[in-house]
Formats: sequence, structure tokens, C-alpha cells
Amino acid sequence: MSKGSTGSITSLDAMEQILLEKGSSQDTSPAPVFLIASPRTGSTYAYQLLVGTFGLPFISNFTNEHFPHHPILGLSIQRSWCQNQLIDTSSAFGKTVGLFQPSEASAVMTNWFGGGHPSEITSRHVIHGKEEHMIQTLAAAEVLFSRPLLIKNAWNCFRLDYLHQTFPNSKFIWLRRDIAAAAKSDLQARYITKKLPTAWNSATPRNYPHLKTRPYWEQVVENQYEFARAIQDHISMAGKQHITEVWYEDLLEDEEQTLSQLASAAPELGACLTESQLRRHEPTKSISTSLSPEDDKAIEQYIAATSTRLTNCRYPTK
Repeated sequence: MSKGSTGSITSLDAMEQILLEKGSSQDTSPAPVFLIASPRTGSTYAYQLLVGTFGLPFISNFTNEHFPHHPILGLSIQRSWCQNQLIDTSSAFGKTVGLFQPSEASAVMTNWFGGGHPSEITSRHVIHGKEEHMIQTLAAAEVLFSRPLLIKNAWNCFRLDYLHQTFPNSKFIWLRRDIAAAAKSDLQARYITKKLPTAWNSATPRNYPHLKTRPYWEQVVENQYEFARAIQDHISMAGKQHITEVWYEDLLEDEEQTLSQLASAAPELGACLTESQLRRHEPTKSISTSLSPEDDKAIEQYIAATSTRLTNCRYPTK
């Protein structure tokens, strides 16, 4: 059981323990669904579609902001207050608006895994003493909703080995996007949210200190490459049977077919299919022209110069 800052058991701890004990009635390990994707690949839109289409429970902004240390309490309130919550498909650089809209759960995941950079090294495994709490929370959430919890967090791309070992029944959905489009979107986000093209967004790969010394147009390309490398390294060791790949370009081209294929590849999702609960806003289908021609050209030229190494990161045109 978790403790308060003074070491004593708090009322929140006591309330949480009651709910966590319900999760212990499960005969099997919890089977969360992890949406894994590098930054700027359309993962927030895909997250919203999965929640609204398949009716999967998720960690909301409310839970992330108010119950990061006791997430099962926030999830319980979500279930009580928002069973028919419409999922808004709008967002701004991964951020959604509304207390009970899907969250990347950064505060919850940081409570379990910590932070720091390079993320691939500093927060690869759960913090000592937090594993049992995390497992109990996901198990209790599965009992609470009678469905697996869907979790989207970019840092999880660097934790696949640990997550797969800890949750052997889990499923992973790898959302991919052509590296040129993703890198340009990443650079655009740097300009808008950080005001500097050299300011990093989100999680960082193991070679982050080295990448920081390179030109910013190379940084955004190499960052995307490193996320894909980390995921592919895991697949090569653990096999592809527990990971389903989805391309953002396919999702935009034919959403219904792509979601149907995803349900076929992951029967757990198909079994959760529900009446759509989406409040639709059109996703960004192309890169904004806000990037300067010089930046756009620099990214394209760098990708062309390293095309052989980046082949597996390009969208496979039909």
C-alpha cells in the first residue's frame, strides 16, 4: 500500500486499497493494450479513434491531473460519471481538452517509471517498489471496466521489453508514419511549442546527448529513426505476434478498413466493438506549410542522403 509524504497511510491510500483488492480476484495477468508511437505520428488521433470505436477504457486528463499516485480512484470516477462520454477527435500537439478526454497519462506513468533524459536509459524500467502497485492498478481497472485498459504514452516505446515481460497477455499497436512527414511535424512542433528548432519534444532515445550536437533538421529525422529502432529491436527478440502495425497514412486513407483490419488482427479489440462515441474533427492530413522552404529542403536532402538506412521508416506505398 502506498504511503503519504509523512509515511503514514492516507485516506486516499485506504480507498485505493479497497479497489485494488478487487483486481486480485483475476485469475490471469492483466492484458492492457499499449498504443506505441513516436511523437508527431498521429498517435493522439489514433488513440481517440480506438477509444471511441472500440469502447476501451483509458486514462483521462482528470485522472492524470488529480490522481497520478492513485489512478484507480480517478478511473472509478470516470466510470461513474462518464460512461457515455463523447470522445472529441481534436487535439493540439498531443494535448486534448476536457477533463474526461483521453490523456497521454504522463503524470501517472512518471509516478511509476520516473523521468529524465535520455528516456530510453533513465525510465526504461519501473521505479523500485512501484511494480506491484502498477500491476494491481491495471488489474483492478480491467475488473472495473470489464475491458482491457488502453494506454498511450511515447515513453513506452523504450519500455517494450519490460512491459512485455511484466504483462505477458498485453497487446501492442504500433502506429507508424512516414519518417519525412513525422520529422517535419516534429520540427513544426518545436517551433510552435518550444519556440526553438533545437528544443526537444517528448521522450528521448539513448543517443540523445549525441543527437543534440547535430543540426536540428538531422535531429528530428534521427529521433524518429531511433524510436523505430527501439521498437524493431524488441520485435526481433520477442517476435511480431504480440504487435500489430498500423500506418497513419492508411488510417487517413480508409479509416473504416484500417480499424476493421486492426480488429481482425487483435480479436480482443473486435470483441469490444461498440457504437461509435466520436465527436469528429478532421485530423491534419498533410504537413502545414508553416515550415520554411529551407527547413523542408534540409530534411528532404538529409533523408535522401541516408535513404538506405531509413528504408524501413518510409511509408510502403501500395
